[in-house]
Amino acid sequence: MKDKRTFLLLALLLFINRISVGQQHQKSADTVYLSRNVTTSIIVPGQITTIDVGKANFAKTQVYKNSLFLKPEHYPKHNDETSLIIQFLKKDKQIEYYSALLKYTDKKGIKFHYDKRDAFGKPKVDIAELKKQKQQEYINRVKRKISLLDNESVDIKDVGDFKENIIMLLRVIRIDERNMYLSFEVQNNSTLDFHIANIDLSYVKKLKKGLFKKSELQREPVGMILGDNPVKTIYGGQSQKISFALPMYGLKSKDYLQVMFREYSGNRNLEFKVYGKTITKYAKYLLLEEEQYIKDEQKKLKQY
Repeated sequence: MKDKRTFLLLALLLFINRISVGQQHQKSADTVYLSRNVTTSIIVPGQITTIDVGKANFAKTQVYKNSLFLKPEHYPKHNDETSLIIQFLKKDKQIEYYSALLKYTDKKGIKFHYDKRDAFGKPKVDIAELKKQKQQEYINRVKRKISLLDNESVDIKDVGDFKENIIMLLRVIRIDERNMYLSFEVQNNSTLDFHIANIDLSYVKKLKKGLFKKSELQREPVGMILGDNPVKTIYGGQSQKISFALPMYGLKSKDYLQVMFREYSGNRNLEFKVYGKTITKYAKYLLLEEEQYIKDEQKKLKQY
């Protein structure tokens, strides 16, 4: 009972003072009319959670999602009135209130439908948070594609490096509109574990300076996205697959991607080049199931 009295008191204060509650509230209360044999409806911009009609037995109410329907409980006198408070949740999960004066009328030509969805400001959008969410969605999609590389058939057998019984071989190249996906097999034929400190990647382009002049190399370090639970150690006598994604870069046949696996506290660094012509030869499109479905549907549409 105490909670109910507290809510009724709050509702009464909201109605009398017609103040803003939540992010944005209307400046003054509306008048909502009821009449016999008519159903009055109010639509607010969010799921209705609570309603309060000031006078008991003034109106019958029914709530459906963001709509409230009202009918007179009895046949009150003309201009008989009371307060109405609607509490609802906006899309941004903020609590908002709509207040109105419920008034009975016998007049004709009165509207009984009230759409208040535009009476409240649009929820504030945190641009920084939105960008962060989209970036995380993009990373998750890339990681899903990286996980698919384990099921891809081995295409490449002659690109890699070896040092002191550590062999690194490039096995798979896949691409999409934005990224290139590489999968390596690292074989540790020694008795010492191979701990990966980091993987350095650089795109290298050969720039010609002119006739009879030596070409100049332009290096551009590039970041990468690793899959979930990336491999950090290849134990002695074992082999592991290491896969990652990096941004696509236009390479000519003699340009290349420089790859270096650096050993932690050791000198068994593995380094080699993936030339543009190799990428062109072995790269295939890598699509998620939903992307493949969209592509197939688009292809069907073109046939009609």
